[in-house]
Amino acid sequence: MKDNLFKNVKMYLFVLFFIIFTLFFIKIIYKEKEIFKKNDTIRIEKLFDNINLKEELLIISMEDLKNNFSTNKYFYRENPTSYEKLQALLNLQQKNSFYSNIGYTLSSGKYKSNYILTNEGSLDKKEYFYKHNFNENNLQNFLTISSDNNNFNFLITNKSYLKDNNFWIITIDRNKFFKELYDDINGKWYIGIDDSLYAINQNLKLNIDQLKNPIKFKTKILNLNLYYEPLDLLHLKNIFKEFFIISIILSIFFTGILYFIKFIEKPIMAFKNKIEDLNKIDKRKNLKDHILGVKKISSISDFTEKFQKIYSSNMKIILLEILNSDISMEELEKFSQSKNFLKTTFINENIEYIDIDYKSILFLVNNESSSDIEQTFFPIINKIYTNFNINVIGSVSKKIEIFNNLSRSYLECKRLLENKYLFKDKELIFSDNTEMKKIGIFYSIKTESKLASKILNNNFLGSKKIIEDIFLDLDLQTQTYKIKEFTGLLYNTLNRVIIQLKEMNINIDYNKLNIDNIARLKNLEEIKKELINIISIIYYERKNLENEDDNLMKNRIQEYIEKNYSTDFSLENLADHLGLSFKYTSILFKKVMNSNFKNYINFYRIKQAKFLLEKNPELKIKDLAQLLGYNSSNTFIKVFKKYEGISPAQWKG
Repeated sequence: MKDNLFKNVKMYLFVLFFIIFTLFFIKIIYKEKEIFKKNDTIRIEKLFDNINLKEELLIISMEDLKNNFSTNKYFYRENPTSYEKLQALLNLQQKNSFYSNIGYTLSSGKYKSNYILTNEGSLDKKEYFYKHNFNENNLQNFLTISSDNNNFNFLITNKSYLKDNNFWIITIDRNKFFKELYDDINGKWYIGIDDSLYAINQNLKLNIDQLKNPIKFKTKILNLNLYYEPLDLLHLKNIFKEFFIISIILSIFFTGILYFIKFIEKPIMAFKNKIEDLNKIDKRKNLKDHILGVKKISSISDFTEKFQKIYSSNMKIILLEILNSDISMEELEKFSQSKNFLKTTFINENIEYIDIDYKSILFLVNNESSSDIEQTFFPIINKIYTNFNINVIGSVSKKIEIFNNLSRSYLECKRLLENKYLFKDKELIFSDNTEMKKIGIFYSIKTESKLASKILNNNFLGSKKIIEDIFLDLDLQTQTYKIKEFTGLLYNTLNRVIIQLKEMNINIDYNKLNIDNIARLKNLEEIKKELINIISIIYYERKNLENEDDNLMKNRIQEYIEKNYSTDFSLENLADHLGLSFKYTSILFKKVMNSNFKNYINFYRIKQAKFLLEKNPELKIKDLAQLLGYNSSNTFIKVFKKYEGISPAQWKG
């Protein structure tokens, strides 16, 4: 009887569990359905935003054609000459070869002419209008579809943004221009023409009444009507039915499944953790680290898919940065926005981006010609200036055939931008440009400052790295007069460093350096070796001196502080006492005392303050401050509270 009761209880518990589990699952299904709707709304809005961006690029294309130096006379004259017409036609055909990759081509005509400039040449207006179902006697914005249903033809006559005597016909390749919509697996997209709808991804013509719960969008510029029809989710009812049947079957094996889960739990968790670890790998960061020289290729497991496609056909680096050296917070915010614009613009292009830092962004492109790169990036750079009021300049590397040359090509682009003011009025600087060969061997003032700083701080490895960067990509066959100018620069740099070392009272044997020998060398490789040799002599000579002098100097500093802490002395007073320059005394103090001057003196005085208060509790705070060299008791109280967390009076109490 008890066994039967126990069995009944187990059965009731199982039925209760099953009911709760089923209700909970249904609740999750409905919740997931709402989440799906919300996420799908956000997703389709992003897709629509991409179409609007392409429309903006399309309008930029028309403006670019009109304002081109070789064709602007045609577009702005009512009766252009035959030569101007020919120039406009050739420029139109050239531009269309690029625009077609994005998914559209342009044709143009004048209201009072009888021809239209197209990608196929100059065609008769009447025949062209008849072929594309346009009404010549009623020139208004009009949209038609080609006979093969692959292209949409859009006639633009709206003068509110054209402002001239021309009309335009845009032929849109639906497979390319609407690529995001074409590949959408969560729903179907349609474009409206008159009372009919045409499917974006197939040859299907419908009426709007045939769509279920469509969502309508209208583009900002061309006013195209787009409709989105989400997939029917009513099949979820069948899922509930199937789940109910399967749940009954699973309940029979519930106990066995529990034991089975316990058996496989550990290996499943181990596999799950491994998958999570793999998902944490930031493929784009791997690429950035390799380009910046942080990671070697052997330590990187994977790169982005887009980069792998680009690399298979060789590539080039394009480095864009803000033109101005002094950048305000407002400009940084605008440049950040312009970066997002660039990423969105190239989202469907075979172009990979790397966000280098706050003022620069890098692009990896196929090995395209200089003219192709200019046609792609010039309008974009101008658009950034128009939209964000930011001046941007770029540099383009040579063709990269070997993967390990990525980092080297990046440094090549960076060096060009460091010397951007040598290339006046250049928006893009090409490293293979003939103008580069006319410029002598040089390095920037910024590079010289970095090198001098590394030497003065006795950082041999840092100094050597800068020297390696200076000599990177230098032509060993450089003409003699250019090498002579280069060695003159190096001599001046070394001479300035030696002067600063002497001001710091670094008493090494400067005759060993023999910097005059640099000016006599005529081979770049020998010059590089001699320069590194000079830096190494400075390094080891200073190391020997520092090891001998550090302890002696520390004792002298401590002795001076113990005698003078009760006076209002400064780092300059200490430098005069030691017979050293102010700058070197600051560097030396931090090195031998393991703290900066201000922090150490304050700490020492607070230590003495606590000693004096313990010895004489009746001592007034004002008198104590004077004994410690503070001119103001308020300053003393503020410093004491900073180091002890409480005021002197509280500490004394």
